[in-house]
Amino acid sequence: MGDEALSFHPTMPLPDGGGPRDEHHVFVRTGNVTASFQVLDAGRKAEFPLDLVKKQVDRLTSAQSG
Repeated sequence: MGDEALSFHPTMPLPDGGGPRDEHHVFVRTGNVTASFQVLDAGRKAEFPLDLVKKQVDRLTSAQSG
């Protein structure tokens, strides 16, 4: 996806003990543009929809090629 991509999930406990705070970060470089996508959830695993990321990256690539 794109020229380069990175995805990671930092997880940390919530101060009230209500479960873990989970974040999903996706960074994608296409040409000279870097796009970032993130989602946060509490008590369950956060997942950013990768099909949405792919659509946005395809749009960025298309816009760069003119």
